[in-house]
Amino acid sequence: MAAFRDRIARVFGTVKQLFRRVRAARSVVSGHGDLNRRLVVQMRDRRFPAWRQLKYFSSVLTPYERVMVRWSSGILATCVLFLGVRVWLDHVVPVPAHGGEYVEAVVGTPSLPNPLYAVRNDVDADLTRLMYAGIMTFTGDGQLVPDLAESYEVSGDGTEYTFRLKDGLTWHDGEPLTVDDVLFTLNVLQDPNYKSPLTGAFRGVKAERVDDRTVRFTVEKASASFLTTLTIGILPAHVWRDVAPTGAQLAEYNLKPIGAGPYHFKSLVRDRLGAIRSYTMERFANAATPALLDRITFQFFADSDSASASVAAKQTDGIAFAPLEMRPRLEARRDVQTYTIHLPQITAIFFNQQKQPLFAEEAVRAALVAATPREQILRDIVQGNGVLAEGPLIPGMIGYDSALVQAATDASSSAKILEKAGFVFPTATSTVRVRSKTKTITMGTGRKATTKTVADGKPVPLSVSLTTVDRPEYAAVAEAVATAWRAVGVEVEIVTASGATIGQEIVRPHAYQALLYGEVLGGDQDPYSFWHSSQSAEGKLNLALYVNRSVDDILTAARLATSTEALAPLYASFAKKVVADAPAVFLYAPVYPYYIANTIHGVTLGLVATPADRLAGIRDWYTKTRLAWR
Repeated sequence: MAAFRDRIARVFGTVKQLFRRVRAARSVVSGHGDLNRRLVVQMRDRRFPAWRQLKYFSSVLTPYERVMVRWSSGILATCVLFLGVRVWLDHVVPVPAHGGEYVEAVVGTPSLPNPLYAVRNDVDADLTRLMYAGIMTFTGDGQLVPDLAESYEVSGDGTEYTFRLKDGLTWHDGEPLTVDDVLFTLNVLQDPNYKSPLTGAFRGVKAERVDDRTVRFTVEKASASFLTTLTIGILPAHVWRDVAPTGAQLAEYNLKPIGAGPYHFKSLVRDRLGAIRSYTMERFANAATPALLDRITFQFFADSDSASASVAAKQTDGIAFAPLEMRPRLEARRDVQTYTIHLPQITAIFFNQQKQPLFAEEAVRAALVAATPREQILRDIVQGNGVLAEGPLIPGMIGYDSALVQAATDASSSAKILEKAGFVFPTATSTVRVRSKTKTITMGTGRKATTKTVADGKPVPLSVSLTTVDRPEYAAVAEAVATAWRAVGVEVEIVTASGATIGQEIVRPHAYQALLYGEVLGGDQDPYSFWHSSQSAEGKLNLALYVNRSVDDILTAARLATSTEALAPLYASFAKKVVADAPAVFLYAPVYPYYIANTIHGVTLGLVATPADRLAGIRDWYTKTRLAWR
């Protein structure tokens, strides 16, 4: 280190000597030295030589000095270059820029891509998400944020919501978007003549105009889910005001809408039979939250196999919810990135105590939970495309507690529970446990009277009917469960029903003993409809017909909460009580792959409430970048 410092000192010493020579040369009289030296010396009144004189500078240097100047210049240039590179790396970064296109393969076809009706059709919901904007919206990671609104306030009692719209909002056709459009949309939603399936969600909601950009909603009771309700797209009053309610579903504006979302309708292509085969949307630069991709195109297919094949053949850029058997082919495409879609969906086995009285016994339910091979099902049948469900809440949901778990799978523990409850094998070769019916009789009279328990009729077999939908995945799960339950002495009959009939013929009338089924909580993730005792009547969604007054109180209180902070402890307490009562065996929460070409960047996916929510963060997707100063 000392030698290096000495070398640097010698270099700077040489440079100093060089400049001393130059200054001394100014005093040399004309005629001394050659012409080049005189040209350098003739400085007139300048402190430094003119630019044209510098080319003669080396003439006054000795060979040694020339070497030193070259080395010094090289060191200086290297330092400047290094400093410039560091400044560039630290302060100049690529940032997303608008441009590019994304083409997705979609199963199905559009029908009514209109906020009033889109919930009936997943494809319509996809298109509506892109072309319409709501007062609120979801981000890619599942956060609820303002969209058309720039800010909002909630009253202390949670019954009034005041929204301030962003300035300069416009529709795709250039007309201004105002509070009047918000009021018009609410009136349409509440009008039964439009026959919107969302009418019930806005029953009792009132809205008033505060000023040109401010609207106030009033609800009858506080509700934590009301903000989620306001993600519905707003309709342009100047377009729909002249459309009669009875003709709303026939209007051309459904397939060629005018909205305020990040993309506007560009074109659609039909085949010779009139079916829509592709639908193209272009970037709307004046959106409340503009997107980056210039163009989005959906190509429609009749089934998952053909849609997946188009991605595998690089005809399209992405696909969601690909079937299990097509995933290896899609994953073999090296330029495709796999993302994971988490839906608030739980697959479970629900015990109906009314159809099978044995389920009313805590011991029977506990034994069946312990006997169910949940890890095996997730590993071998679902092939890891899910997470274990440990209760009515799954990771990512409000109130989820990772420390809460069901009983571990343990066949020996299950057998001991059943034996303790009186279920035994009647003979050494029996495969089904039974429990004898008994009654107590009194023998003798007076002080000599005694009681005795005796058999009363035929023994009761431990028998269960397990119903599920006729799909390969569910059929395989049902068989795995039946095998495990039979191993501990339970007689199991598997009943399957088609997807077209199970809802109306099995689920709605609760015509089952044990039901292997999946429940989706929806956008607000409110478990009230699935676990409150008031929802156990026919046609309701309390599939276990579960009754717990303490849980009822918690779920009722949760519906009055107005913040996540207030909801979290309520839902956590609810989940703990349900797991303790074991009204169901919670199996797994399925996850679905979303294959997207790796030319698309900025994709973020959290827990999504509906399939269309996978597109919630599409405003941030991009293919192009530009350099910017950080």
